[in-house]
Amino acid sequence: MNVGITKVTRNWQITLPCNIRAGIDQGAELVIVRDDAGIKILTPESLEDVFKAGSRIARKEKITRKELEKRMDDAKKITYAEYKRR
Repeated sequence: MNVGITKVTRNWQITLPCNIRAGIDQGAELVIVRDDAGIKILTPESLEDVFKAGSRIARKEKITRKELEKRMDDAKKITYAEYKRR
């Protein structure tokens, strides 16, 4: 496991430390996931694993697709509202 430390700029940007960005091309898309454990930065390939885990949790908790979409929309609205306040 590699660990790096970075700072958030006044524009809410981060720079990936050198030891973390190895193998990531400039312009590559990354996925940022925030959950109870913290914030994770994933490559699109690893996102498929996240969706698989999310599907297992949704089945276990008996969350319908419609409910999942509603929760995602609600989260987007909250995130956007927080962004606008800054």
